Amino acid sequence: MSEEVAVQGSEAVEKAKASEPPSDRLRMIERILFGACGALILVGFVLPWFSAGALLSFSGLGLVFAGGEMVGMLAGTNRFLLIAVPLLGILLAAGAANGHRFTRWLAVGGSGLLLLAGFILLVRFVLTTTGLGMWLVIIAALVSISIGLVGVGRSQR
Repeated sequence: MSEEVAVQGSEAVEKAKASEPPSDRLRMIERILFGACGALILVGFVLPWFSAGALLSFSGLGLVFAGGEMVGMLAGTNRFLLIAVPLLGILLAAGAANGHRFTRWLAVGGSGLLLLAGFILLVRFVLTTTGLGMWLVIIAALVSISIGLVGVGRSQR
């Protein structure tokens, strides 16, 4: 009889745990990883981003406060928007310390925007620094490899 009560009691506890809403807090591994990512973003902001030989190098912080034609070409006219980089790092680290679930959305949205902006900057930089000859070579190589792959695929049938 006591065994039946014990089994029924443990089943009731399991059902109660299953019906509880999921925790609003981050798991410990998420907190550690978000904290590490926030710290790495902050450290990366002050390390070199662009180097032009041994004499010239710019960090994210340097791009925000420096001026000139080279900085304008690298960072664009809205270089003060680079403040979003350390801001994201600080918010990720604070969210990891706090453990709030909003940190997940902050990581997805903030990091997605940073990656998109970085990709646009990279494409713009490549487009403005390469000449027509380089683009003709790249396009001809892409067409050539495409035709070759189609031919190889057809000959394998």
